[in-house]
Amino acid sequence: MHLYKKRKLSGYMTVEASFIVPAATFIMAFIIYLAFWFYGRCILSQDVYILGFRAELLSKEQGYASETEYVTDNAGKKLGTRYFAADKPDISASKASDKIKVEGSFLTKTNGLFRYFKSLPSSFRGSAVATVKLRDPSGKLRKYKRIEDIAKKAINKSDKREDS
Repeated sequence: MHLYKKRKLSGYMTVEASFIVPAATFIMAFIIYLAFWFYGRCILSQDVYILGFRAELLSKEQGYASETEYVTDNAGKKLGTRYFAADKPDISASKASDKIKVEGSFLTKTNGLFRYFKSLPSSFRGSAVATVKLRDPSGKLRKYKRIEDIAKKAINKSDKREDS
């Protein structure tokens, strides 16, 4: 046992470091690219909801024929240049009865390490969907006022009949 303690193996730190350093670098690079993807996903989720919400509120006011037309016209302005390390998202909108559905997807490219790590995928795809209910508050208010006016007229007619 005494002989074993005196004898040292040369180069064992080099061999250990040759496995640990690339693994740690890979993990850090993967976390950074994953953070880019999460950032893009959060921004896209917010942007598609805001586009749908603004379409519900502003499309008729700004003279658009439909809410989907508003989304396609204003998507470029809303998206801007906030998508770091990603392509500009593709936005589409569809309308079904009383709901507008806005969908978006983007591609985060991970070629920043010049293919040093072949295990990293070359891109991450992110997507988000927002569904906004079309409420038309002014139309409902007009309907309520019309019902109220009809009720008042009906009450006034019945009051006049009773007086006669």
